[in-house]
Amino acid sequence: MNNNLINDENVLSKTNTQEDSLFNLHNTNLSETEINNWKETCLIELFDLIYDCSINNDNPHYGLFRGCYDWHSSVHGFWAIFRISLEINSNKISRKTKKIYEFFNENIDILREVNLLRSEIKFEFPYGRAWLLRLAIDYQKWCKINNLPSNELFNKMSEEVANDLFDRLLMEKDLDDSFLKVEYDNIPWALTQLYDYFNHIGFDEKVVKIIDFVRRNYIKNLPICFADDLINKGFFSLVGNVVLCTYKTQTKENLYKFNELNHNMFNYLDPINIGKKVHQLGLNWSRAWSLKISGFNEKYWKHVSKGWSIHKQIVKEKKFEDYDSYYAYDHWVPQFIVYTITL
Repeated sequence: MNNNLINDENVLSKTNTQEDSLFNLHNTNLSETEINNWKETCLIELFDLIYDCSINNDNPHYGLFRGCYDWHSSVHGFWAIFRISLEINSNKISRKTKKIYEFFNENIDILREVNLLRSEIKFEFPYGRAWLLRLAIDYQKWCKINNLPSNELFNKMSEEVANDLFDRLLMEKDLDDSFLKVEYDNIPWALTQLYDYFNHIGFDEKVVKIIDFVRRNYIKNLPICFADDLINKGFFSLVGNVVLCTYKTQTKENLYKFNELNHNMFNYLDPINIGKKVHQLGLNWSRAWSLKISGFNEKYWKHVSKGWSIHKQIVKEKKFEDYDSYYAYDHWVPQFIVYTITL
């Protein structure tokens, strides 16, 4: 991404022609600049949708994370705001991100989250807690770049959550088939965020242990493939997160072994045509981030094309409230898009 100030309205005015050509990326010769311009356009468009949802007071009984209908969505809503602000140098985005930053200065709200996470050990384990680590990484990066202090209480809470996740997920030497759990119980997703978090704070000993844990448990023949996404009918691609975790953590030699042992895993790589089941709208995106990191560029852009065309249709037709809040689109799918295109 470039570091020049962007005129948001001018960028958005260029959207249509860029999108039409980008979605045929596997058949075109678009330059890196054109692709980055499209990414910037998408992130600018997503920002307001995420921001408006994040500042809602949907859950006043929580502390810091009250918006986006549920706790984990509020966490990755705040994360997406900081992440976009790190990618896009825009006056409007910077101004609104600073308003979110001010929420993190309320220690009484953070203490409520600390007490919740300590007292209810099953609460948001491991899914929401893993997103909290993703938030901590980019919140701290944003603070550093903007020469602003990060909240020490929040930082300590994040480190406590990371150490607890590490202890509970890696307490067994080897995993049984429980590691194949989907959605909110997804272990590969949590391991990926743990790996990134401990890299971020420089805790090398735990990084090494995570790498070894993934090697022992994933560099072998696994009884899964992308076709399983059609059976599980959830919002998270199980294979997508196994691939993401493995490619994040392993050496080229181990990745070669992983691909050799699991060549059937990559069957059925076409995007999923999702109807009215809103809770499945995360599937193409959680597939896409694994295809991106593993080098399936053509398949990656096909999934991005399908996911973004669905997004544009929903925004155009304002279908956010066609379903009850838990299944509503706007409080979570846009954040999945941000994770995918900024990975």
